[in-house]
Amino acid sequence: MKIMYLHIGAGKTGTSSLQSQFAINKDVLEKYNIYYPISKNDKQAKNFKITSGNAVDLAFLLREKTSDNKIIEGIIKSHILMAEGKDILLSSEIMQSFDYDKIQICKNIAFVLGYQIKIIYYVRAIVDNLVSSYHQTIKRHGNTKNLDIFLKSYRNKFRETIEKIDEIFGSSNIIVKNYDLVKDNIFLNFLQNILNIEDCNSFKIENKRVNRSLTKRELSFIKYLNYFFRSRVISTLASNTLIHINPTAKYELIISKNEFEIVSNLYNQDLAVINSYLQESERPLKLVDNIKINE
Repeated sequence: MKIMYLHIGAGKTGTSSLQSQFAINKDVLEKYNIYYPISKNDKQAKNFKITSGNAVDLAFLLREKTSDNKIIEGIIKSHILMAEGKDILLSSEIMQSFDYDKIQICKNIAFVLGYQIKIIYYVRAIVDNLVSSYHQTIKRHGNTKNLDIFLKSYRNKFRETIEKIDEIFGSSNIIVKNYDLVKDNIFLNFLQNILNIEDCNSFKIENKRVNRSLTKRELSFIKYLNYFFRSRVISTLASNTLIHINPTAKYELIISKNEFEIVSNLYNQDLAVINSYLQESERPLKLVDNIKINE
């Protein structure tokens, strides 16, 4: 049976960087019998711009309870037809918000047509992910609140998502990866350890960061814009511009000791569950990896 890989994130785990390298290496992937469907996002992705991947249309359908099953079936059939017997790679972190019934329909359609779905899901140190996600709400969603307020209302869903995937697809069909250990060579690691491609010399490999977090000064500036304009469009445009001008700017993710203690109490049990799904070579996922804890 052929494989349909669904790379569903999680957010802030190098998804955009991977999507850029998938798009750049689409033709090379096909030589290794991996079909990466073209999308309207390819031009941006090839220029290492932020995109939602090549499966964004399917992702939105899988997220909505009221979406038309016939359209989902049509997209899956189209990808399989175009693949001409190759394995298929679909990527969009929007898919991590899937509706239970819709992803089940996707699974059933693929199976009938000779494809087994495998889910690829990257995780990272939970505190790092929370702080990085906080930056994302400022960059993309017009947030003006401080980190302590954000932490009271936002929930990291690594464990919840993994357990939902396990329930639907089984543990043998979920590949959980520790981003913190593979981020420096994430695309090469993907090729070798997920797609099982040993000789990667023909691939163009560029480990560029596409959607970095903001520096302290940038963060304050975007929060000011958000407070003044109350516009997601302006916050997104401004943050994209800052990142594009200086994509390698050094930034520091910071959390207070009190905020850290709150997070630690909330997520220690989650860590144990998440680590049980990681390969032994990628354990343990830590609570903190690259975050500065202020007294």
